[in-house]
Amino acid sequence: MSDLITNLTDSTLDDALNHASQPVLLDLWAPWCGPCLAIAPLLEKVAAATEGQLTVAKLDVEQYEHLLPRFRVRGIPTLLLFRNGSEVARKVGVDSLSDLNGWLRSQGIAIESEGEVVVPEVQPWSSFYGDDALREFLTNRLKATALAAEISHYAFPRPQDLLTAPYVLAGQESLDVFERVTGLPPALALWLEVLDFVTPQQIDELIAVLASGKAYGDAPLHLLVQWLEDADVRWASVLSAPLNALRLRWLALTHSYLNGQQTPRQAWLTIQQEASAHHDSCQSGQDLEQHLCSLLFILSPPSALNDTQATFTILHHWHQIQFHLGQINAGWSSEELALADRRWAWIEPQLAAIPEEESEGALESLHLQWRQQSPEFADYVQKEALYHEDFAAGEPQRTQLFRERFLQLLKQAPDAA
Repeated sequence: MSDLITNLTDSTLDDALNHASQPVLLDLWAPWCGPCLAIAPLLEKVAAATEGQLTVAKLDVEQYEHLLPRFRVRGIPTLLLFRNGSEVARKVGVDSLSDLNGWLRSQGIAIESEGEVVVPEVQPWSSFYGDDALREFLTNRLKATALAAEISHYAFPRPQDLLTAPYVLAGQESLDVFERVTGLPPALALWLEVLDFVTPQQIDELIAVLASGKAYGDAPLHLLVQWLEDADVRWASVLSAPLNALRLRWLALTHSYLNGQQTPRQAWLTIQQEASAHHDSCQSGQDLEQHLCSLLFILSPPSALNDTQATFTILHHWHQIQFHLGQINAGWSSEELALADRRWAWIEPQLAAIPEEESEGALESLHLQWRQQSPEFADYVQKEALYHEDFAAGEPQRTQLFRERFLQLLKQAPDAA
């Protein structure tokens, strides 16, 4: 056993847990337990990768069997994570180093291990739980609501009680309920909402491609991949050379991920690091580059797509990239693109100096003062307002394009494993 792993006894256990200066990962194991022996090398790697921030310890429950009731453990190997002497999480069994590291990361332990791979996620259950009768019941309700013209269009910022298609399908405005009722990934609900399936025809098209027993979790990622390699967007001409190269590397790695291949975690981390560095080096007015960097950062690796909080952020950057692409395609100069940042740099310190009780209407007033400083600023504000109108007017067409692509991806979704 490595010197980095502490072998505990019944006389040293309490002191190790209660007086540790850092979290303790306790492995309950026994010499006769094959799975226990199989994860031992993984724990060695974890101990080496977390030295100074996590104590890895082992307790032989064959030798100290009387301690098992204390931990309420029914089987081994069981890993217990302690902070300040209290158990905060447990994990029964380990599939791989990536599985173990991912669990530790979810508990706030920063860890990177040499040779670690990212394994594509598998949905815990199939769409509609493979039940055709359930699918028919839920989709009939969705169709009836569409025919009654009671499905809401998506709006941002999103008001409460917005009756959009995914929540009609589930019968309640809740992502947790959506997942439990439909067997569909909760993040999929957010994409179905933003893609604005509303009219009876749109709902019929959606119902036609939603089948039971399918795995739809990767459909949003496929949609983003199609968009980020779309030749009509002319990515190579609107992005700087370093960011365009990073985009291509991310696409290549993501194709491997989508094909079910294990991908090196270090390759994703490198993309994250380069995206973060490029974001921080962007100049005023390079909003497109900054939002794309943020998107690539979140999607490295792409498992964030099944995280609803991450999906909200992904959708935000996706929308902002479209907005700034439109400005560039409309011929906005780099100076014009930078003016919004210049305006905020002028407004922000003044806004911060205004007492909260006097802040109502202050932002609008400061915008007006900035505009009045020069004809250049006034012209910019007018152009900005016209662009916002044009962008909003083009939203239905853009949404329709993405909606058609998404329907095709849902149609092509594989059977659940």
